[in-house]
Amino acid sequence: MPSAYVYASVSGGITALSTYCDDGSPHPYAYCGYTPGDCLDIGSSPMFQGIGFWATPDVAVVYVQNITGTVCAVHSVPPPWNNVVRVWMYTYYPCCAPYCNGCYNLLGSVVYAHVDNPHPDGYVFNPSGMLVGWIPGCCESCCGSPYPYNQPPYCYCCSGDACGGCYRGPHSHVEHCDDAGATLYMYCYESVGAGTAAIIEYPY
Repeated sequence: MPSAYVYASVSGGITALSTYCDDGSPHPYAYCGYTPGDCLDIGSSPMFQGIGFWATPDVAVVYVQNITGTVCAVHSVPPPWNNVVRVWMYTYYPCCAPYCNGCYNLLGSVVYAHVDNPHPDGYVFNPSGMLVGWIPGCCESCCGSPYPYNQPPYCYCCSGDACGGCYRGPHSHVEHCDDAGATLYMYCYESVGAGTAAIIEYPY
């Protein structure tokens, strides 16, 4: 059975899998909410790095869907930190019974969270290398005095020891949204390269 693969969205080190690597606390899902291990964070330095959709060539076309207000919603974290981009992936079959005129088959979808300036909704052909959006910087703009990071309105900062909660510094959050997909084995602080390190497999 062949498989399509999605590669790391940015270059950096793994900072969270089912738990955060620094303290072992549970790593929440951004959108999909499947079994533990289906989401991961890739730490990014410097901030404002582009988030790329990278996949094997059998991902022939994708549909980009923007979803706002779902990440860390309980903490009232504003855009762009609560922006989600869901990428629906399709493979191409040149001959589909009963007609031999080609068709596209849904492989599954992958979600990117905390996306600044996200790609607009719509179809993209030959999508590998597509810019999903940008990793936002720290959210000091909404959590300065008199609102510490652990008090209402629960907007998390990235300065000093206040770095915590929903957005623990610049990173790319990636998760698969379908039973068909499987996150590949990785370990904390493993270095991954954008477009080169496979992170999710989709058999078809």
